Amino acid sequence: MLVFESCDPGSDAASVAAGHSMDAVTLAVSRTYLSTTLVASGLDTRTARCSADRLVHALTIAELNDPDLEPERVRRIIAPCQV
Repeated sequence: MLVFESCDPGSDAASVAAGHSMDAVTLAVSRTYLSTTLVASGLDTRTARCSADRLVHALTIAELNDPDLEPERVRRIIAPCQV
C-alpha cells in the first residue's frame, strides 16, 4: 500500500519540499506497473520487483514508454535480479 499525506504547515514553517511530488508518484506507479507486468509475463514476484526497481532507476520515463526500447538493454539491466 502506498500512502501520501500532506498538510499546510503554516507560513512560519521552513521549506522542506522541492516540488517533486509528481516525480515521486510517477516513480512509484511506474515501478508497480512494471512489477505487475513482469509477474504477468511469468517472472516470480521477487525477480519482478527487483527488475522493476532496476528499470525505473536506469531508464527515463520516456525510455520506459518507448515501444522500440532494445530488449537486450532491458535484459542487461535486469540480469542481476535473475540469479
